[in-house]
Amino acid sequence: MSPPPAISSAAATTATSSSVVVVPQDPQTTPIPRPQHPFDPSADDDPHSVPTRPLHSTEAPEDLRLLYGQANEFKEGDEALGVSAPTPAHRLAARLQLSTFRLGDISPARFDAPADSDPSRHSSNREPNEARIREIMPGLRSEVIAGVVKLMSNEELIKVASKIWNPVAKGRSLGTRGVFASRIQPNSATDDPEEVLMSILEGLSYGCGDAIFGINIVASDLPNVATLESILLDVIQTFKLESATRHCVLAHIEEQMAVHANRHLPLPPLLLFHTGAQTAHTVLSSTPGSSLVRVAFQSIGGTTAVNRVFGVTVDSLLAHARSIPVSSTTGLYFETGQGSAVTNNAAHGIDMVTCESRAHGLARALRRATGHWCIVNTVAGFIGPEVFKTRAQLVRACLEDVTMGKLHGLTFGLDICSTYHMGCTLDDMQQVQDEVLRAGPGFYMSVAGRNDPMLSYITTGFRDHPRLRETFGVRGTDEMRGFFADELGVMDAEGRMTSRAGDTEWVYVQYRKRKGDQRSEDELRAEARTILAKLQARGMDLGYGHDGAFGPPAEVKERLQAIYEDAKRAVRLELDVDRVHRSMRAQSAREPEVIALETTAHSRDEYLAKPTTGESLAPHSLAALRDVSRRGAVPSTQGLSRPPPARAVIILGDGLNADAVHESGADLVAAIQSACAQQDIDVHPTTLLVRNARVRVGYQIGHELFAQRATDDNVVLSPDQLGIVFLIVGERPGNGNNTMSVYQVAAGADKWASGRVDHCDARVVSGISNRALRPLEAAQECLKFVEEALVMAAVEKGKTGGGSVGGIEVPTSRVGDETKDQRSNAV
Repeated sequence: MSPPPAISSAAATTATSSSVVVVPQDPQTTPIPRPQHPFDPSADDDPHSVPTRPLHSTEAPEDLRLLYGQANEFKEGDEALGVSAPTPAHRLAARLQLSTFRLGDISPARFDAPADSDPSRHSSNREPNEARIREIMPGLRSEVIAGVVKLMSNEELIKVASKIWNPVAKGRSLGTRGVFASRIQPNSATDDPEEVLMSILEGLSYGCGDAIFGINIVASDLPNVATLESILLDVIQTFKLESATRHCVLAHIEEQMAVHANRHLPLPPLLLFHTGAQTAHTVLSSTPGSSLVRVAFQSIGGTTAVNRVFGVTVDSLLAHARSIPVSSTTGLYFETGQGSAVTNNAAHGIDMVTCESRAHGLARALRRATGHWCIVNTVAGFIGPEVFKTRAQLVRACLEDVTMGKLHGLTFGLDICSTYHMGCTLDDMQQVQDEVLRAGPGFYMSVAGRNDPMLSYITTGFRDHPRLRETFGVRGTDEMRGFFADELGVMDAEGRMTSRAGDTEWVYVQYRKRKGDQRSEDELRAEARTILAKLQARGMDLGYGHDGAFGPPAEVKERLQAIYEDAKRAVRLELDVDRVHRSMRAQSAREPEVIALETTAHSRDEYLAKPTTGESLAPHSLAALRDVSRRGAVPSTQGLSRPPPARAVIILGDGLNADAVHESGADLVAAIQSACAQQDIDVHPTTLLVRNARVRVGYQIGHELFAQRATDDNVVLSPDQLGIVFLIVGERPGNGNNTMSVYQVAAGADKWASGRVDHCDARVVSGISNRALRPLEAAQECLKFVEEALVMAAVEKGKTGGGSVGGIEVPTSRVGDETKDQRSNAV
């Protein structure tokens, strides 16, 4: 077998072959040339070239990016970008114009496949079958695929997608015709190993998990990443499923690879003593990192800029992917999703469908370059109404994504989801699942209930999968069917569920028996009931079974509907400054100093529909903040033996859940203040309360308070100090716990002055409330970040000839990578 093709650094950014996605730089810094000839071949070497050509209709634009945007079905994200069609007539004109294009009109045909696979040689008016489609797929660039999808109706997208099947590997059934798999997503609001374990076992009881076990995490420190990897691996090893499925922790790829290199060692002491924690500790003590991390995960996008926000480049992705040996148990896993580039100001005028297609092209390139087993799924609906908000738009986005993914040759799945501030009801979500399944996706998500306890969104539940398999005549993977039928007995040999489906206690018994537990079934069932009752008291939808038709029992359905209605109310609630001030007063021995600020959002409706309005302060609030800064609110170092290592400001914003901030915000502020005092970190005496706050407003405030300007009379930060922002915001409502996140950034004066601080510089601690991760514990997690940031700064100063930062000496051991959370449930 010939080795897989290589991707050079240059090719990774500018090549136009079908194996490499073109990822453009910022057009504000690189001028967009206009070729003299409408399709000058030299333009193909410049990702900013925008071909122009005479139009057949006065309604169609000449700029190709605008033409592509106007050809899309309407979505709010394209409207925010300024590329959506202003009227249906403009949309029709754009599609008519686009339909006249040849491949060479979009890009000269430089395909990886042999010349006889040139798509133009196979064009005809006959409806293509799978073989004919597959002939041309290797030569389709991502932009071409996006253009084709824009011209199709929903029924046409279903017809095309349902003809294309991309097995994940030779001899494997995932991705083949008739196979519909699932990812068990055993999320926990506190990363509790016991919750994770019981979620996996319940998922198995419904025949789920045959694509992968994949968990999103709250805290991405290396020991925690390793702990969660060990829980997933333990279940796979206990049931001997190594050759049937895979596992992955959805931390940043750098953190996963740090665990792969054993940088999570030495292990911290065991603090919890329940079954899950003890199991994790046992596995960690005997398993090298290279066995814990077998599948590398990363969120990716379709432009260089959005991938930079995610903290990756093409080169870094390729290096990490190549550091994992290719084998029958390793692989790559990528998540994409329409809207990520738009909401991160990184689309550069490229519409959402095209950005998504380009992300698929990047995944295809990485798979081809490494030869790895690889799966990809889009996350459709997670961002919220600023991208799209109706059931019809969600269906359209899912069908576009699965069709594009399949045309890229990817084994492609879907996370069909909705936030509580979109316009989709719980019934809508089931209808969307059903409609999209006709397109033949490789897998869906599966969670405990339909409400993810950590990400606070609605997606496919464990119970949905048996219903979908039975309704549409599809089956799970061949590799797992024998286990479900012969080992667990939850389905028969034909894939039909048995009376044991949904019996989590039974699966727990089998799990313990395979670990050598000699207790009787009754004893083990009693233990399982005790654990499940504890988790149910926390609001987890585990252990309730189903209604006989794989729907939720009445009490569970009523609870989920109540959560849905309450979340719809909470997301529209603004911060009550007086209430928060009263709560802070109750926490403090002296009158707390607060200042109320507002963002540019004029109303809650505008805030929800246009996220950028919550990312910067209104002029009057900006003036008030600057007045605070001018009055020298940052403490003086005069009289101290040495300056404090860092100075910090605490910001409390409503985010998407003011209820959470009202309930626990004052407790968290007090906890962070106390933790900082113990580390001699100066905290700004004024707590900033921001109404209609998004995360990036914290970066603006950090810039105003910590940037050293030439006109400043006094030094804000010394060269040895860091300026730290703690931004507390309410997370998406819907998990039943009213949780908050803390976004933290630590940077020197020069970095703050640059105005380039963004999400890639932030560490997130999430899932915080008095009912989940308690404020005192969360504050300690925040201070871990501060300590790491100080050590990192000391290392950097050591490289330039210094010896310490804030009294922290440069260590001799290697420092861990800064963490970056990819899929936050805040804002």
